Amino acid sequence: MASTTPHRILSDDLLARCRERAPGYDRDNRFFHEDFEELRQAGYLLMAVPQELGGLGFNLAEAGREQRRLAYHAPATALGINMHLYWTGLVADLWRSGDTSLEWL
Repeated sequence: MASTTPHRILSDDLLARCRERAPGYDRDNRFFHEDFEELRQAGYLLMAVPQELGGLGFNLAEAGREQRRLAYHAPATALGINMHLYWTGLVADLWRSGDTSLEWL
């Protein structure tokens, strides 16, 4: 069931900081450590994890909306986070359908 209230994790301030750092990550060809840490602290890495397992319980549309917001401001950071969201989303969908075989992930 789709949520009627939009979930948001990414504040305008967090997105602005990511946008400011993005050119440096690209120029220096380095990992987005600062963005990653801020996203982790904000709960971004837990957005697709069901609430019953300690996550935020975002559905695919909600997670996609937040990911698009991040990609608009910091494309390389969004790309780097994408596989994490893919796997946590897949495991969450399996879990919701009754398959707990990947719950360890």
